[in-house]
Amino acid sequence: MTHPDINLHLRTYDGEGRSHSHDHHQLVLPLVGTLCLSVDAVEGKVVNQRAAIIPSGRDHGFLATEENQFLVADIPEGLAPSLDRLPCFVELDSALLHYVKFLYSQIREGNGSAYTQHQMLLLL
Repeated sequence: MTHPDINLHLRTYDGEGRSHSHDHHQLVLPLVGTLCLSVDAVEGKVVNQRAAIIPSGRDHGFLATEENQFLVADIPEGLAPSLDRLPCFVELDSALLHYVKFLYSQIREGNGSAYTQHQMLLLL
């Protein structure tokens, strides 16, 4: 899903550890498998009911050693200016997990206009 301000992608990661930063926030939402992440000095995993919030400009490294797939949202700072105040790793309740699965199905099936998909992501 693409919008001039927001991008939502299905991503998989491999066993080659990488590190970088970018000029937008990122949400990494679990679908299948485990992603090991470090955001600045904080280490954790995106798995099952746990998501990651990566604030803009923060160095982060990632590694996956098993089959995996994640929903990754790239969000400009201006659309979520307080996102950098949240913890790097957050637990998702059952309602949010259902919503993540709904977003996944919409992307996978190609349903909805870019505007509709943008609105769905803003709800998250």
